[in-house]
Amino acid sequence: MLIIPSSLSQPRPTSPPLLPSPPTHNSQDVKSEYVIKQVLGRGQFGTTRLAESKKENAPYACKSIAKRKLTCKEDKEDVVREVQIMHHLKGH
Repeated sequence: MLIIPSSLSQPRPTSPPLLPSPPTHNSQDVKSEYVIKQVLGRGQFGTTRLAESKKENAPYACKSIAKRKLTCKEDKEDVVREVQIMHHLKGH
């Protein structure tokens, strides 16, 4: 799962920066640090839910992606690119 602050939007740049792949979290790790709440949206590959940090009591968006839906190389590249963009925006 990917945890992104809920205040970030998701612009689509034409050529995303080349960044190293960010770490991923298994669902048990995420649930130990966040309270996963209602569904905010559903997309082609997964579901985005409201998550609240147990430490900070701050809202975040938690996107879970079903690996079985990533059927071709391009799908996997699209997901990796989205994660890279979100991690790049996290510092802004």
